[in-house]
Amino acid sequence: MPRQEKDMAEIALSISLDKPDKTFEGGETIKGQVKVVVGHEFSAAALLLVLYCKGFSEWKRNTATVEREKETRKLFKGPWVAGEYSYPFEIVAPPGPRTYKGHVFDVTWHLGAKVRTSTEKEVTAEAEIAILPEKRMSQSAGAKSSGEVVYTESPRSLKGFFGFSLVLLLVGIVIGWRNSPFAEGTDTGIFFFGGVIPMFLGLALLFFTTWQALVNKRIKKVEVRLASRQTTPGETIPCSVTFHANIPFEVEKVSVVLRGEEIVDFRRRKHIKFRKHLLYENQQELPLEVKQVPANVPVRAQGEVLVPAGIPYSIDLMESDEGMALTWQLEFIIEMKKWPDWIHLETITVQP
Repeated sequence: MPRQEKDMAEIALSISLDKPDKTFEGGETIKGQVKVVVGHEFSAAALLLVLYCKGFSEWKRNTATVEREKETRKLFKGPWVAGEYSYPFEIVAPPGPRTYKGHVFDVTWHLGAKVRTSTEKEVTAEAEIAILPEKRMSQSAGAKSSGEVVYTESPRSLKGFFGFSLVLLLVGIVIGWRNSPFAEGTDTGIFFFGGVIPMFLGLALLFFTTWQALVNKRIKKVEVRLASRQTTPGETIPCSVTFHANIPFEVEKVSVVLRGEEIVDFRRRKHIKFRKHLLYENQQELPLEVKQVPANVPVRAQGEVLVPAGIPYSIDLMESDEGMALTWQLEFIIEMKKWPDWIHLETITVQP
């Protein structure tokens, strides 16, 4: 057996924890020991302990993994002689994300021990733990720090969007026809899709700008207010929608939808797609004093959104638009009779 392989075989690592169930609340101190068995002398060695969380998703033949390192501790550095060693450690469990078993992704927590010796080889050991939300949060930790949220929207000029979408549509039609199998002198339709793609993009932009123009024709200005972006299960979120009309029209209703979704987004990687799973959705109507809205007069609908007890907390393992998340949103809707709806989304955080 080569010398380096022999060295590797003569180092053994194990992690033991003071709590047999390996379950900890956020803020609780994780205590344990890393035990090392050394078979012979090493002139230099280093022992590290790493606390990290891992998000994992698997569907069909695709898998996606994301890791987030939370804390690293250096437990030992120096020479080793043959023998058994024990290195105690203490690490405070982070507040989140919690250990989670979901529909399209899971979140697990791990303690990893790593030894690097003078042979430049590594030996590792790992222990999986569970981290739960802290049951008792301090007043400062539980306070809503985000403050009131105010969003305002006024119509923007859509002439540029209309012009660009029409040009894109016409260019796509011309290119598609000239290179299609039906055009004279064309032997193949290999370049046909070079026109189809801009044509469909032009149609999509044209539909969007037309829809937005119809909304802008009726609604002059909208203001959405939230008491806070942060909430906890069982609480209510006071909110309101105030709008001005350009012309008189009839409102069907003003409502807000609370929606929770699991998202896995690795579209930047080859063969890995986007996944989404709806966890919760509830729509409620905000009280409105009038149905026939007059022009240039502010109309307000206000109420409270109930965040149900027992729902999962927000999880954010996204980085550079790639990763996994459990998101909560409020969707505000002004529904107008025989007319496109006005819609606005606000992301909120559900925490312990």
